Amino acid sequence: MGMQNLLSIFQKFSSRTCLLVLIIYSVSGCAPVDAGLSATQAELPGPTEPGSPTAELIPVEEITNLPTHAQTATPMLQVVETSIQAAQEAEEQQPPTAPEPNLDSLFGEDPTFEQADLLVKQPGQYSQIVSPFRVIAYVVPGPDNRVQVRLLGEDGRTLAEKTVKVMEYLGLENGNMITDLEFEISSLAELGRIEFSVTDEFGRVKAYNSVDVILLSNGVHNRNYAPEVLERVIIQYPLENYMIEGNSLLVSGLVRTSSSQPLILTLTDETGRLIGEGSASVVLSDQQDFGLFIGEIPYQVDAPVWVRLSVLIPGTRIPGVEFIKTMELVISP
Repeated sequence: MGMQNLLSIFQKFSSRTCLLVLIIYSVSGCAPVDAGLSATQAELPGPTEPGSPTAELIPVEEITNLPTHAQTATPMLQVVETSIQAAQEAEEQQPPTAPEPNLDSLFGEDPTFEQADLLVKQPGQYSQIVSPFRVIAYVVPGPDNRVQVRLLGEDGRTLAEKTVKVMEYLGLENGNMITDLEFEISSLAELGRIEFSVTDEFGRVKAYNSVDVILLSNGVHNRNYAPEVLERVIIQYPLENYMIEGNSLLVSGLVRTSSSQPLILTLTDETGRLIGEGSASVVLSDQQDFGLFIGEIPYQVDAPVWVRLSVLIPGTRIPGVEFIKTMELVISP
C-alpha cells in the first residue's frame, strides 16, 4: 500500500487515531529489528545482478529459523484496519451531537399569500400627495356595508376621518369604495398614514389595512400606482371556528415584513371585552421576504366563549397599527 493511499485513509480519522497508527507503523514497520532478525535477513538472497535469473523473494512469515526473540514486521494493512476499528468503536461510544440549527429550513416552500379582505388600490405606498386627494379600495364589507377611512400625521394625530358606504355595483378591478380626503399641515411635507377598517356585527375590527404616504403642503401629486392587494399575515394556528381548551392560546403563522418587531395578539369577546393579550416574536430569513411568528395569549374563562383573535403589525415611524388580521374561534377552560 503506497504512502499516498495511506495518507488519504489517515485524513478520515481524528488526530489521536492517526498518531496511534504512525507510532505503530514506526515501531513495527520502519524501526530496525534486533540483531537476530538482521542476521536472518542477511541470509536472504540479495538483489538480482543484471543479466542473471530473477531471484525469488521470500516473505518473512515463511522463514522458520528466526530466533524466538525476533520481532516480525506487522503488515501495514493490519495496522490500518485495527485503527479503523478502534476509531469506529470510539465514535459509537460518543453520544450523537445535535445538528446545527438551520432557520431557513423552517420556512419550507414559498407560501401563497391570498388577496386581502381589504386591499388599497390608490394611493400606493409612499405616494406624494397634496390636498385634496382621492382614495380607492376594495373591501369585503361588514354587516353595515361601510368602511372607516382615517388620515394620520407622522405624530399620530388625526388629519381627516370619514365613514364611507361600500358601492355594490363596483368590483375588484375598480374598487368598491371611493372617496376624497382633505388635510392641512404646517410644514412643507410630512409622513402620513391612510387607514381603512371594517367592523363586524359587534363593533370589533374585522379587517384593517393601511398605506404610508408623503403629505405635501403644496405642489403636484406623484403617485405610486402599485396597490396593496395581498394579505400581510397568514395565521396557521389556531384554525378558524375551532375550540381551544386550557388557559392559554398558542398563535403562529407567517408575516410579510422586514422588521423583527414583535406582533401584538389580542382576544376580544362579543361584548368588546379584552379576554387576553400577548405578543409574538418574529424570525426573519435572508432568503425570504416574509418571516415566521409565534406567540401565546394567556386567558381565563369560566365557560366556552366565542372570541375574535387579532394579529396586529405595529407601526414603525408612525404610532399606531399598520395591518390587522383576524379570525373567530371558541376558547374554553
